Parts: sequence; structure tokens; C-alpha cells
Amino acid sequence: MFRKARATALQMSLDKPSSAPPQRMVHQLPCRSKATSKSSSILYWLCFAAEATVILAQHFPTHTSAVLALELFNASCASSLGGRITTAFLFGSFLIITGALLRFRCFREMGNHFTFALSIREGHSLITTGPYSVVRHPAYTAGYMTIIGALLVLMGDGSWWLAVGKATGMGQLWAANFIISAMMIVLVLLRGAKEDSYLAKQFGKQWEAWAKNVPCRYIPGVV
Repeated sequence: MFRKARATALQMSLDKPSSAPPQRMVHQLPCRSKATSKSSSILYWLCFAAEATVILAQHFPTHTSAVLALELFNASCASSLGGRITTAFLFGSFLIITGALLRFRCFREMGNHFTFALSIREGHSLITTGPYSVVRHPAYTAGYMTIIGALLVLMGDGSWWLAVGKATGMGQLWAANFIISAMMIVLVLLRGAKEDSYLAKQFGKQWEAWAKNVPCRYIPGVV
């Protein structure tokens, strides 16, 4: 159940929160696309399903379906995956769930202003409350948390991927997805600066006052 809750939390952080802005108002992003978010979500659920299936099969090893599952996921000779709770699992799960809750809080605070496209909408107002009173781009901070958390949980000590999954096609796809995600983190850092530029032009002195009170984009007192 905890694994399912963790997977659901990550899904929540990847889902689109509201309808897209009018096309005439959109400044198209040079970074993470809808397809990338969708593929990340699908691969996460596949890895979650693989790990959960292997754990169940190891608990009921004599069942015919268990033998097939262990062969399918290359885990017939693997040691038990569900027998211990590792530091990577606990910390990664904490990052995923906390990051998802923070991102959901950002969705609620921004309302219809929050989209996955970089845009200034008609009647747009500058949101400076809630998480936006701590850092200027908390939704990105939450995204970093979920990505790092998923890396620790699904590729760290005690995971299906580290034990046997990296030798499978799905495991290699997951590794490739994380390489892409790491690249996206760098691009999102650049996106934050671009958003600030748009907002500064749109809101002028109001944005300047906010930036003075909230100088950091992602981590309080750091960056």
C-alpha cells in the first residue's frame, strides 16, 4: 500500500493541473514536453508494478504465476526485495510524497494561472502567497524532489532495478528516462530565469518588490 501511495503521489506531481492557456498567450517552452512527463509517469508505474509483482511472487514462490512473474522480470535468482527497509527507500519516499504535496499546494495557490506552458494569461495576477512567499518557483523545487526521490526509490539499494532490473529492457528504458530527467533539471533552472524575465516585464515594480522579499528561486537561502 505504501508503494502504491508513493506511486500515486508522483503521478499527482506529473499530472496537468488545469486547462492550457489560449494559444496566442503562450510562450512555448524549450524544455520538458508533455510527452516526457507522460513517459516518465508510465515508466514509473511499470517499475512500480514490476517491483510489487516480484515481491508478491517471492512471498508465494510455489504458485505457477509466481514462477512466471519471476522469470518475466528476471528475478528468479534475486534475493528478497521486500525484506528490508533501506535508507534510500525511506528518504526517497519522503522526497516523493513531500514534493507531490508541495506541488499540489502550488497548484492550489496558483489556481487557473498554473499551466505546464510558460505563459502570461489575460487577467494574470502575480501570486506571492503560500509557497511563493518562500521561494519564487516552489513548483520546480517540488519537481526536483520527486525526481530525486524516484531515483533513490527505484534505482537505489534494495530496489528491483538495482538487483536485476537494469539488465532488462524496461530497466534500461527507466535508466534512459532518468538521464533525460537530469538534463531537464538543468533546463528547468534556465526556465526559472526566463519566467522571472517575463514576470518582471509584466508586473514591473510589483515583481521587483516580490523579488527583493523573496530573493531565491528554488531553495531558501541557497539559490
